[in-house]
Amino acid sequence: MRALNIVAGDTVSIKGKRITAAVAWPAYHDDQQADIIRMDGLLRKNAGVTINDYVTVTKASVKEAKSIRLVPVDMRLNVDRDFTDFLKSRLFDVPMIQGDAIFVVILGSAIPFTVVRTEPKGIVKMGVTTSLHVEGHPKLSEEQRETMAKELRLYRFAWLKDVERKTASESTKFYVPEGVESDREDPVLNEAKRQAEETNQPVQVFVELWTTRGKIGSFPWSLVKPDGTIEYNYEKDLRFMQGRFSENMDAVSLIVNALKDHEQRLDMIAHQLKRIVGKFESKEEA
Repeated sequence: MRALNIVAGDTVSIKGKRITAAVAWPAYHDDQQADIIRMDGLLRKNAGVTINDYVTVTKASVKEAKSIRLVPVDMRLNVDRDFTDFLKSRLFDVPMIQGDAIFVVILGSAIPFTVVRTEPKGIVKMGVTTSLHVEGHPKLSEEQRETMAKELRLYRFAWLKDVERKTASESTKFYVPEGVESDREDPVLNEAKRQAEETNQPVQVFVELWTTRGKIGSFPWSLVKPDGTIEYNYEKDLRFMQGRFSENMDAVSLIVNALKDHEQRLDMIAHQLKRIVGKFESKEEA
């Protein structure tokens, strides 16, 4: 910090594959002469580097932004004046640059945003007079959309499967051998074995998820081979996800019949968060 002529709390520019900004703090005692910089995962991502990469650190010239535009990374938001003012207060004096990913913590949950535009360019910070515009919908690349769509289908599958198992809902049906790998007598697997034997080709069995609104998605479940053996090739994250969501099934069961799809669920959560935050800030002012 002496070499850069900065003190704790000053803003620095960090150049890796791209340039980002951060607030500088003194290093640990053991790091003092080590020529290293400690960066969290978000900062490494913004700089385009990984652990043990090299970066260039310089003292930054920071301007108060005239305007900043943010886009949520992976969720839809109900954006109004109150929500925008809330984000502005949370990001006050935070250095950023166009293209950065940032997190805003709301009631213990970190909501990711992308800084898609700043005026002026370069390293800026949120100020009192900064005009903040927040988009309500993510803007993603095609690859990001495909990845998110897959994750969303898996999320729906795991979440609804646990709900169906807990509530015995008649409006949701699945083909899953008890949610675990199973070789018990099953008409679907028996038919797949017959086809595989006749064609001498492996047959892929899929899990299909249906609701009263129609088919949500399908997922590879098992590969039935001509010799009758079964190779389970479903997404291995599924069991982890099922276990994670089943921990809070009592709360989930109360709202499952009121929720039609994932987007409505997010809208409801965003609305509830806005109301809770408003009440919390009113109490603080009082």
